[in-house]
Amino acid sequence: MSTVETMDPGERTDLLESLRTHREFLKTTVRVLTDAQAAERTTVSELCLGGLVKHVAITESEWMDFVERGTEAMEGAPENWSA
Repeated sequence: MSTVETMDPGERTDLLESLRTHREFLKTTVRVLTDAQAAERTTVSELCLGGLVKHVAITESEWMDFVERGTEAMEGAPENWSA
């Protein structure tokens, strides 16, 4: 049985709404940037906004995979995390 099947419907709805809301915050922040601006590092950190968007997308995808498939989704996870 998957995690989705055992999750309270209200809890699932709340989780998806929270992800949707925060995804929109991030998209609004970077919407007007060019690719060059999104790749620019404005501090000594290696972090750039484009990298942050990529990281969030990968992490969200992996968490949703975990929600749907449980611990089975974590098999081989370290290899996926470096993508």
